[in-house]
Amino acid sequence: MVVARLALTPVALSRLGERRTILFGMVNMFASGIVYQFITQGWEMYLMLMFLTLGSVTIPTLIAALSREAPASDQGELQGRLMGGAGRPRALSVRRSERRCLPISSVRPAPFAWPAAPFMLSCVFIAVAFVAMLRVPLALRDSVPAS
Repeated sequence: MVVARLALTPVALSRLGERRTILFGMVNMFASGIVYQFITQGWEMYLMLMFLTLGSVTIPTLIAALSREAPASDQGELQGRLMGGAGRPRALSVRRSERRCLPISSVRPAPFAWPAAPFMLSCVFIAVAFVAMLRVPLALRDSVPAS
């Protein structure tokens, strides 16, 4: 994924501009989550990975745009908040996995099985962020830079 970010982000920025690169990435991240819901065969993972790879341009472009908009005196706070926000889900998952396991007899079965529920929830968050990105006026360069 790092190689894809390094290779695809400059190409997307040069062809689409910042705002459209972020929106393009969000659409592809959303599509990867939707495709993941319906995977039943191993080869279908490649389709999901294609969308996920194309969506990898979103984060570096968004971070660059945000850091450009923040004053120099607030750069440290901005970067700290961005990295802190990215670390929270990881911290929650670690804490959850470190809990003591309950004996099998005391665990109730789930009312339904939906293993891809976290991915669908992420699709909801991406859709909300996409709408916000369309509605909030940002000083992102929409134009494609002249070559």
